[in-house]
Amino acid sequence: MPSKAEAAVSEEEAKVVEEASKTQPPPPPPPPSPSMVMAHAFAGDADLGQLTVEAGESVELLKTHKAEGWVWVKSASGDEGYVPEGYLESK
Repeated sequence: MPSKAEAAVSEEEAKVVEEASKTQPPPPPPPPSPSMVMAHAFAGDADLGQLTVEAGESVELLKTHKAEGWVWVKSASGDEGYVPEGYLESK
């Protein structure tokens, strides 16, 4: 059983945490990932983390690596991998 001093500290800490949660709004949700369409088919190499996709296939853009020319995407089937940035078009 905690002593009166320990109980008072625990109670004080609980109040501080409760007050902090009242004064700070929760962080905003992440923005939705842009939906893109593959302008060209790409036969990726799975050993290199690349994704094989068909022309006209919808993908979700997850990460860009503009300096390298590759982007990380997620296909409609849930597979993820790199595709060449130049193969993508906005919907």
